[in-house]
Amino acid sequence: MWRIQLNGDRQAAWNGPGCKEREWQEGEVRTVFVSGVFDLFHRGHVELLNRAAKFGDRLVVGVNSDEMVERYKRRPVFGEADRLAIVRSMRWVTDAVIYGEFDLKPMVERFRPSVMVHGDDWPRESYLNQIRMTEQDLELYGVELVFVPYWRGTSTTSIVEQLNGSRSVNRALPELPLNGASAADFAI
Repeated sequence: MWRIQLNGDRQAAWNGPGCKEREWQEGEVRTVFVSGVFDLFHRGHVELLNRAAKFGDRLVVGVNSDEMVERYKRRPVFGEADRLAIVRSMRWVTDAVIYGEFDLKPMVERFRPSVMVHGDDWPRESYLNQIRMTEQDLELYGVELVFVPYWRGTSTTSIVEQLNGSRSVNRALPELPLNGASAADFAI
C-alpha cells in the first residue's frame, strides 16, 4: 500500500476497492469529489467520506445549499453553514464548499477531480441526470464516476421518520423543522 503525508498527520491510502493505484504517477495529486446534503450527519455520511478518501489524496466535498435541497427534497434540519462546518471537521476532507446548482460541471471545472464518488443507492444514469452530466462529460473532463456501497441501516430520511414517529410516544418531542422552522426554534 502506498501512503502520502498530507497537511500534518493526514494521510491518504491507495488500497480501497476500485482504486487503480497502478495508474497513479508518483507526485500526481488525485482529487476526489463528493457532493451531498449531509443533513443530520450520521454513520452513513462518515462511511461515504472515508471510502471516498481512499480513491485519492485530496477529498473535496460539495455541500448542497439550503435552497437547492428545498427544491428537490425538503428543508434541511441543519442550515448549510452548520452542515459545511460538520463536513469540514472530518479528517478525510481537504476542502468543502456550499453550492446551489444541480449541474456539477462548474464544480468539476473548479476542482478538477479525477474521481467523483457517490453511494450506490442511485442508478448510474439517474445520478448523471441529477448532476446534469453525461458519460461524454465524464470522458471530456477525465473523471471516473465510482459508486461505493451505500451504508444500509441509517439514512437521514429514516432518522426524520423515526423522530417524527416517536412524537406519538413522547408528546414533548417537537416535530423536526421540515416546513419552515429552523434549529433555533428548538433552542432550550
